[in-house]
Amino acid sequence: MKNLVLYFCLAAVLVASCSKNPVEEPGNYIIFTSSDESVVIPNTGAFDANIVSITYVDGKGTITFDKKITAIGKQAFRQCFNLTGITIPAGVTSIGEEAFVNCTSLTSVTIPASVTSIGEAAFGNCTSLTSIEIPDGVTRIEDYTFSGCSKLADVIIPDSVTSMGRNAFSFCYALTEISIPNGVTSIGTWAFEKCYNLAGIKIPDGVTSIEPYTFYDCPNLTTVELPNSLTSIGYGAFEGCRTLASVTIPSRVTKIDVAAFAGCSSLTSITLRPVTPPSINDFTFDNTNNCPIYVPAVSVENYKRAVFWSKFAKRIQSLPE
Repeated sequence: MKNLVLYFCLAAVLVASCSKNPVEEPGNYIIFTSSDESVVIPNTGAFDANIVSITYVDGKGTITFDKKITAIGKQAFRQCFNLTGITIPAGVTSIGEEAFVNCTSLTSVTIPASVTSIGEAAFGNCTSLTSIEIPDGVTRIEDYTFSGCSKLADVIIPDSVTSMGRNAFSFCYALTEISIPNGVTSIGTWAFEKCYNLAGIKIPDGVTSIEPYTFYDCPNLTTVELPNSLTSIGYGAFEGCRTLASVTIPSRVTKIDVAAFAGCSSLTSITLRPVTPPSINDFTFDNTNNCPIYVPAVSVENYKRAVFWSKFAKRIQSLPE
């Protein structure tokens, strides 16, 4: 009822402000579909142009503006529950914060190459979205951008991306693999939390820290490749990755924080390349299947005597030749 009233109010404004039928020109309209073929009413103040008509004919909706648009603003389509598909016109350069948040029926999004920024939580909790291609030119995946997209299985990230924010892909249950571009140097906390079907990950060289809880509770994560640039692994970074089979800690790592690998109960080996034992906590390797811990031959005794490492003295062995 609220949407119907809003539509009639908008229609009245349009009739009063337009003396002729709107003309569709490249860049001045958005194409959409809805689950019940109804008109979708966006946040009318979220665009850098005025809406002159909204129609739905022959299975296609059209939002027409009085000029070309360059931005999809903050919360533009927030909680448009019936929105199933949208084509963003060429010329748009930014998608705002929470632009499509809670569009739970949205299955298809076409983002033009002109887009260079996608705001925080822009597609958060779009629980029907199955795939997304991020345009080349976007440099950062913001906090919560795709968090809660539980059916998202196919993600294409361009080489232009250099950082991923907090919770960027958390709760993406259907995600089985993702290719992180080589230019990425930072990945935020909780970025892949509870990606239940993520099977493997390769962290690019250039990343120096695995932030707290980055891969928390990814129960099907079996392989992890850590970069030589890495210097620290944060609190709970891989906690609960209970099918992780092995892990190799690169030589520059100086700190492995509390519970970083706790609950990785299928580990068959832990290999450490650092000659100097990294600082750890009593619970860093809690419940890790009592697997062997391999360290450089020259450092075996140092590891066995080091603070907290002494707890694992019986597991510490020389790296195989």
